[in-house]
Amino acid sequence: MKHPLSARAWMHRDLGFAALLVALGGAGLLDVRFGDWRPGPGGGNALVPAVAYSVLLAAGCVIALGRLRPGWSPDAQRLHVPVGIVAGALLWGGAFFLAVRHVGIGVSTTVLIAGAIWALTPPVDRRPGLIAVIALCSGLAFWVVFTQLAPILVASPLLF
Repeated sequence: MKHPLSARAWMHRDLGFAALLVALGGAGLLDVRFGDWRPGPGGGNALVPAVAYSVLLAAGCVIALGRLRPGWSPDAQRLHVPVGIVAGALLWGGAFFLAVRHVGIGVSTTVLIAGAIWALTPPVDRRPGLIAVIALCSGLAFWVVFTQLAPILVASPLLF
C-alpha cells in the first residue's frame, strides 16, 4: 500500500510526535521532582504521575530510536495503529496529571471527560448539554471521592 506521505515526511511526523512525548514526560518528571508535592505514605502522591511520565518519556525515546534505525520505511511496518488516537491519548493523559496538580481534580476531570466524550462521539450524535451535564457530574464525583472520601495529598491547586 502506497502512503500519501513520503517516507521522509512520515519519519518527521513520527519524530515530532516522539519529541512531544519526550518533552511532556520530561516536563512532568521535573514538575514531580521540583514541584510542591507533599510527601505521603508509601511512594507518596507523586508516584503515579512519576510512573506515567516515565512511560511517556520511554515511549518517545523508543519511537525516535525506531524511526532513526537504518532501513526504516513506513511500508515495512506490519502493524498499523491510528497514530492520532494513540498520540492524543498519551498527550492528554500526561497533560491531565499536570492539570490536576495545578488546576485541581474537579476542574481537570470535568474538562477531560467533556473533551473525551466530544472527541469520541460522532458529530451527528453530539449533544453539548448532555456532555456538559455528564462531565460536571463526573468532575464532582471525582472531587468528592478524592478530596472528601479518600483524600489524596496534593498541593493546593488554583481552583478545586
